[in-house]
Amino acid sequence: MSYVEVLDDSAWPVVYARFRGVATTEGYDEYAHWLERQIERATHEKGKIVSINDTIGAIQVSSEVRRHIASWLERHNAAGASAVTAGSFVVINSAVVRGVMTALSWVAKDRMGGVVSVSSVEEAWDGALAALAVDGIPVAVKRPAWLDAARAERTG
Repeated sequence: MSYVEVLDDSAWPVVYARFRGVATTEGYDEYAHWLERQIERATHEKGKIVSINDTIGAIQVSSEVRRHIASWLERHNAAGASAVTAGSFVVINSAVVRGVMTALSWVAKDRMGGVVSVSSVEEAWDGALAALAVDGIPVAVKRPAWLDAARAERTG
């Protein structure tokens, strides 16, 4: 089973992915191909997207997978994907890991591509709407189903 549980573009231009379990390069590639299609769509529509990556819960990422992810990010940032990206939010429940992510974004601003770590999917959603509002881009969906599902999962 892939560690990618959900890939959802129903709140376009906000795209949502939920990850659980042990990360694999194949699983990341599944996500990456989906995200590439979202980037292509934004490019074609002359718009922008915001991605929300939900990692709440136990997710394990080996150094091999981290290198694979970094390589993909580097290639896509060099190819101009950041031009159609209004923001990227990673939902992480560990305050320590969020702090590390923030420090990395300061040090490697060009490689992190505007990635912001947050503590909840709701916070990511609010950030996504704010990021799109800066560019005057509306979101048609008032409250996507995945947002309610993430809240229900968190509150048990």
